[in-house]
Amino acid sequence: LAGWTPDSNMATRYIHLSGHSSLAPILAMEGVEVPVEAQPRASPIQLRTCPRCSVENEGDALYCMRCGCALSQSVAIASQDMNEEEDIALAGLLDNPRVKDAIMEALKDRIAKGDLRK
Repeated sequence: LAGWTPDSNMATRYIHLSGHSSLAPILAMEGVEVPVEAQPRASPIQLRTCPRCSVENEGDALYCMRCGCALSQSVAIASQDMNEEEDIALAGLLDNPRVKDAIMEALKDRIAKGDLRK
């Protein structure tokens, strides 16, 4: 492209001009108010190492691409809170006798078809 060679460093010269980093100043010059982000986004160029399996992930990844581990404490806490809410909802469903009966009936059907063993 444009005479660049495979070992050209031209892309590194312009990489900073992509994405939101260049959009906000342009909008501000046009008089558009741009809200300031509470926390700046991680650069997808900087890699994040998984604390569990040590795989390098993209900088803006929330979970490890290999093992699924949360890559930040805030994501881990949010996932744990969501799991607890799901457990409470499931426990509430299983307390309902109609739901229990429907599950037992479905299990009996699957066992009869040979999909499951007793």
